[in-house]
Amino acid sequence: MQRIANQFWIVLQEIAKLFWIIVCEIAFLLARAGKYLYAHRKQIATHRATPWVIIALATVWSVWAMYRHVQQQQEKPIVVTRIPTVLISDSDFQQRHIQLTGQPPLPESNKALTQSITEWIGVPYRDNSDSRTGTDCSGFVRNVYQEAYGLNLNRNALKMYEQDVDPIEKEELHEGDLIFFDTFGSGISHVGIYLQNGRFAHASTSRGVTIDSLTNPYYSDCYYSSGRVNREFEEDEPTP
Repeated sequence: MQRIANQFWIVLQEIAKLFWIIVCEIAFLLARAGKYLYAHRKQIATHRATPWVIIALATVWSVWAMYRHVQQQQEKPIVVTRIPTVLISDSDFQQRHIQLTGQPPLPESNKALTQSITEWIGVPYRDNSDSRTGTDCSGFVRNVYQEAYGLNLNRNALKMYEQDVDPIEKEELHEGDLIFFDTFGSGISHVGIYLQNGRFAHASTSRGVTIDSLTNPYYSDCYYSSGRVNREFEEDEPTP
């Protein structure tokens, strides 16, 4: 009886996950449609497009955006082998750093950062969570910064950008800087940690904690800004 109850609970969890994915994808489509209409509002007003034409244009744009989104989610991720939570040696550090970035560590590369990120690789995505059993993007970033730097960042990507970092140009990115994305066309909604060689670590909604590249068309299109953590807040408690 207990086994049946457990299986039933697992089925309910999978149904809930599927429902949440559908809701997220619908929200993604609506956000993209709204972004298209706003970006082309002047042209629409000039040509006095009928409501049906507007709906058709927004739909085509949304489907195209969804197609690109699905392509990105299906791309083969950069594979990194997880390691146990132990202090890694210099040789292990070099090996793990190459796995993460495709390049050997720089003199200023942080061993604790590399170790922390590697230990989080493969953790599944879970909204509003920040543990090794499941985490969202800001939860992942916050935990890594606590483990690698002893810093306590905000628990929200937007607040991280507003309160924890000083904005920098993409060309100024160094290991440990934060990268912010606008995935829904309505402002900052995602955050990751820059590594090296154009790669960054983040919690993907479909693949969990993984490594991606800024050259990926999806992330290049959604890129919003970059920031370097301002350590002046180190002794302060983050805004709830």
